[in-house]
Amino acid sequence: MNTQKSEIVLSKASLQLGAWGLVMLVGGAMSQWFNLSADFLLVLWGGATVLGLAGQIVGLVRGMNVNLAIWIGLILVGWLFTLYVTKFENGVHVDLYGDLAGVWLVLLGLGYIATALQVDKRFFVIAALHLLVGGLVELSARQIVSIAFVDANSSLLVGLVGGLPLLVAALPVLQVQPNRQRTSVPNGPSYSQVNQ
Repeated sequence: MNTQKSEIVLSKASLQLGAWGLVMLVGGAMSQWFNLSADFLLVLWGGATVLGLAGQIVGLVRGMNVNLAIWIGLILVGWLFTLYVTKFENGVHVDLYGDLAGVWLVLLGLGYIATALQVDKRFFVIAALHLLVGGLVELSARQIVSIAFVDANSSLLVGLVGGLPLLVAALPVLQVQPNRQRTSVPNGPSYSQVNQ
């Protein structure tokens, strides 16, 4: 009789990525639908950043330091731009606020390209989604192509595009392993005879 053993596997890295995705999804929804202070939003997105980097570090595999360095560099660029828009010179650059969602999605897309090149080619799909939506958000924010839905929901789009792929990637994996079939040796002693 050939039976199979199944188990559900959820790694620490998957748990971290799932938490990062959930924070991004909730952060996007909160940014979109609630009137929150800029300082609270910075703390919220700062938490998402820490979770994302923690997930990368926890799941760090030998030889993946370049991927982590690329992500850290991209996140640093994103935070410098965010702080430039919201904090530098007492918010004089707030006119760029509409660009934040598009810039972050493009930066995340570039990070996923690096991950696709080093980890798994399937990350190209996630990268393409981020770059496409980020490009549309940026084009609409600059009024090159005006898309009312995108303009009205850019924070929500960051949460959906940024968070949902991470939640899907964090789903537990079902591993099926065939059990070894016990064979007996013809005309040989049985287990009970050997151990008497």
